[in-house]
Amino acid sequence: MLPTILSKIRKEFTIWSVGTLPGIVAIGLIVFLRLNGAMQLIEWVTFDSFLRLRPSEPIDERIVIVGIDEANIRRIRNYPIPDREIAKLLRTLQKYQPRVIGLDIVRDIPVEPGHAELVAAFKDIKNPQHLTVSPQFHWTDHKIRIHYFICVLGYLLSALLLNDAQKKGFVGSLNHLIDSLSNIRLCRSVTCFGKQGRPKIEETLEEMSKEQQNLMQIFSFSTIHLKPFKMEGISSY
Repeated sequence: MLPTILSKIRKEFTIWSVGTLPGIVAIGLIVFLRLNGAMQLIEWVTFDSFLRLRPSEPIDERIVIVGIDEANIRRIRNYPIPDREIAKLLRTLQKYQPRVIGLDIVRDIPVEPGHAELVAAFKDIKNPQHLTVSPQFHWTDHKIRIHYFICVLGYLLSALLLNDAQKKGFVGSLNHLIDSLSNIRLCRSVTCFGKQGRPKIEETLEEMSKEQQNLMQIFSFSTIHLKPFKMEGISSY
C-alpha cells in the first residue's frame, strides 16, 4: 500500500517538475524583465508592426490641420510665434465658419507684439454675446427644453441670414454680421401741436455705414420700419 502511494507521489512530482515548474520560472522571468524595462524595445517594435499592418483609414475631409513649420518661423524671423500672427491665423480660420477651432500651442506668458489682438480674437471666437445658451433660471424640464429650443432656433435663423448675405457678397463672420445689424437703429420723433390733436410721429433710420446699407438692401430691411408687423393680438414695429 505504502509503495503504491510513494510511486504516485513521485509520478506527480515528476510531472510538476517537468511541466509546471518551468512555466512558473518562465513567467517569473518575464515579469522581472518587464518590471526592469528590458522588454520595452520589443514591445515598441511589436506595437509598431501591428500599427503598420492596419488597413489604411480614409482621410476625414471635415478636419483640416494647420501647422507651423520651419518655413513659417524663417518667414516671421521670430520664435515663439508672436501673438499677432496667431490672432491673424484665428481670424482667417474663423472666416470659413468651422464648427470647432483647436489650438495646440503653449501660451503661459504674452508673446508681443499683438497680445491684445490675440485676446480680442479669443473673445470674438468664443462668442460670449451672440448665439450662446445663456444662463437659465428655470427649474422644470419643460421650461429648460423650451429655453434650449429658442437658443437653437436663434442659431439656425442667424446661420440662414449669414448664408443669404454671403451669396450676395458679404464677407465676414457670423458675429460680425450680427454686430452690424444690431447697430442699425430706428429713430422715432414725436411732434406735439399744442394740447389738442394727435401728435405727429415720424420714424427714420439713423445714419449707417456703407456695409450696413448693403445689408439693409440684401435683406430688404430699408422700408420694413414703414410697414408695421401685425399678428392677431399683436401690433409692433
